[in-house]
Amino acid sequence: MEWGLDGWVLLEAGARWLVYLGSLFALGSAIFQLALPAGDRHLLGPMRATVTGAALVGALASLSLISITAGKLLDDGIAGMLDPEWLGIVAGESLGTATGLRMLGLALVIVSVFVERLRTPLVIIGALGVAVSFARTGHSLDDPGGWSAVLVAGHLLGVAFWFGAIRPLHALAGRAHGHADAARIAERFGRQALWFVPGLMIIGVAIAWRLLGDPARLFDTDYGRMLLVKLILVGAVLGLGALNKLCMVPALGAGKPRAAHAFRTVLRIEAAGFVAVFLATALLTSATTLPGH
Repeated sequence: MEWGLDGWVLLEAGARWLVYLGSLFALGSAIFQLALPAGDRHLLGPMRATVTGAALVGALASLSLISITAGKLLDDGIAGMLDPEWLGIVAGESLGTATGLRMLGLALVIVSVFVERLRTPLVIIGALGVAVSFARTGHSLDDPGGWSAVLVAGHLLGVAFWFGAIRPLHALAGRAHGHADAARIAERFGRQALWFVPGLMIIGVAIAWRLLGDPARLFDTDYGRMLLVKLILVGAVLGLGALNKLCMVPALGAGKPRAAHAFRTVLRIEAAGFVAVFLATALLTSATTLPGH
């Protein structure tokens, strides 16, 4: 199995990982707050620093990908990463288009947390921009029909919503008088998850099927094996989510001793699972190629 994990590949994978973390955390935090009833939004606070900081990480990492790609093509170290001609070439390709779209979407999401009366349309438009930007890069472009790009965009919106829910629920459950609020909001989120999590699973299988074409390639190609690692990690995150919904949230709502501690512990492990999934995704798109390409 030869993934070619040289310095350029590791730099690219690291930048992509930060793009996923920053962009989806900012997007998910904004979506989660927007999805709450108006009477509950004050419980999370303004979230301005959280959304702005995460969005800036995603934007800067997106810009660094252009520089890293130019350096990788020239293979000339830092000089290649800063070469104006090659930076212009890379920026003019699909990566540049996706980066511009993502930065615009993230900018709208940042503005949304400062302008209350325009929050809903700004989050919606920004979320669509960020989701579509991811669909404009990576292996979904290798699908001539274009359906993989549509599936990727929808998939990422659901992932962002789930990922963005973890921090506010963790913070609420950590407050001395916030356990009841955390349980109520988590229970509501669990009902919403009954609708979108099965959709995430179906879309994930559909994406893998369209890109691989043959289940046997999960085991006899580098891309398939890396995808299999990602699927195992996703399965672990799904299991943790089910554990919280079925066990931890009811215990928290009933006021059982140490229920909040257990709930927050599972949330932290769940967050670590998402971080690992994003890393696997970054390696999948940076260190492997689709079978037949």
